[in-house]
Amino acid sequence: MNITKRRVALAIGICGLLATAGCAGATVTKTVTATSSAAAAPSSAAAAATSAPPAPPSSPPPVTSGPLGTAFTVTTQDDNGNNVSYTVTAETVDQHAGLGPYETLDNNADHMAAVKFTLTGVTGQVSDDADSDAVAIGTDTTEYQPSFNDVTDGGNFNSGSFAVAPGETVSGWVAFEVPPGQTIASVQWSPNSFESSHATWTVK
Repeated sequence: MNITKRRVALAIGICGLLATAGCAGATVTKTVTATSSAAAAPSSAAAAATSAPPAPPSSPPPVTSGPLGTAFTVTTQDDNGNNVSYTVTAETVDQHAGLGPYETLDNNADHMAAVKFTLTGVTGQVSDDADSDAVAIGTDTTEYQPSFNDVTDGGNFNSGSFAVAPGETVSGWVAFEVPPGQTIASVQWSPNSFESSHATWTVK
């Protein structure tokens, strides 16, 4: 069963939500953004800025982060090139999740940890694979990929795959195998492996 899940993740994970031709980048933003309180620049400064040379190309979008329970909006494109979006929230982390029936650890000394994600469609029909998007960062700063094992907390969507329409909400648990003495310090959701824009939740 694990081999089948891995094949599904490999087939979907490269482009995920993106159009099969071109792989346009996805962006992640906070769902609620505060209004800037910066004062307007003096007119003399504005005039000087007008005559300044063009700014260099912008750097990759910064990492967007917040505590567990923070909702982020992912905007990308479907297979037809239409803009689609959904919100993603890492709700909670079980640092010592129970291993599902018939599942085995790669290392008997390890333990399972699991993260509950909630996804809500905003615009367009969205489908992707949570096992390709989610990453756990351990207290040892190591990145842990989903283990594809089932845990007793709940199901992993449809073997990782999910689909949401506008206003539709789904939840699932993504599991990670973690070495002894380590726990999950933060969780990331990266809908496009070719871009640096991703959501990060800190775990306390």
